[in-house]
Amino acid sequence: MATNTHIVRKLLEKGRRISVGNGGVTLTPLPTEEKQKIWLRENSDLIVSELGRLLGRQPLKYLDFSTGIFYGGRAPGVNFQLLDLLSFESRHVIFNVNLKRKNTSKNAPAGALYDGNKFWVGRLSQFYRFWQSAGLPEPKRDSLYHKSMFRLKSLYFEGEVLKREKLDNKSFRVLNIEPEEVEEAVLGSTVREFTGNNTDTIQKLSQKLPIPQSQVRQGMQSVTTEGENNRGKRLQGSEVQGESDAQAETKRIQEQSVDEWLADYNSVTPLTKK
Repeated sequence: MATNTHIVRKLLEKGRRISVGNGGVTLTPLPTEEKQKIWLRENSDLIVSELGRLLGRQPLKYLDFSTGIFYGGRAPGVNFQLLDLLSFESRHVIFNVNLKRKNTSKNAPAGALYDGNKFWVGRLSQFYRFWQSAGLPEPKRDSLYHKSMFRLKSLYFEGEVLKREKLDNKSFRVLNIEPEEVEEAVLGSTVREFTGNNTDTIQKLSQKLPIPQSQVRQGMQSVTTEGENNRGKRLQGSEVQGESDAQAETKRIQEQSVDEWLADYNSVTPLTKK
């Protein structure tokens, strides 16, 4: 992971546009080379945490889920375990779901509890509304959502804290940040007046608008998660010995500074007026 602070400002100075759409981080122009994509994947947590500080938002990262009977044994539900990327405190949000089988199968009768973390979701439930609002694909059956939960690991969220670690499930949603919000926060309203090839002007302006050191925690590490959207595992100890060229390249990219990565990032397109 890049160790430089003020990563958002550095990207803007180089002519990149930064946004978060439906929970995913996007750089414009889009990364084209594999090493650029790896760098973005490895540094998304850092970018989102800095965006949160700049814009007064509380970004959340999904870690895992569990099912159970909550609220004193009154409500079956699914519990999302989350991490606040600013405070590094745990958060959770609970959605009511069904933990009992709707139909009889060869394994168990209708009404029996599912094994493990399996559950099914009604079309009028808050969970279903959340899933739809996030733009996530529906599983083939309403009892297969547990197999699709890995999709949440590549996204960022926000929501209102009710008390302690608990979030309001009605306010829980994917994070969305427009590029204009980022540019306004870092470069000021003057950025709206720029047209054409004005990267140099943006650099000069941004140098006059320092960001307080307190806004970014140095050396923040990505949270390693499992699943198809794993953000990567650093090689340590004996694992480094005999590493392949691809592994060595991945390790090199992870340890690049922002400036070193941007130096590799060719064909920079300047910010343009919409």
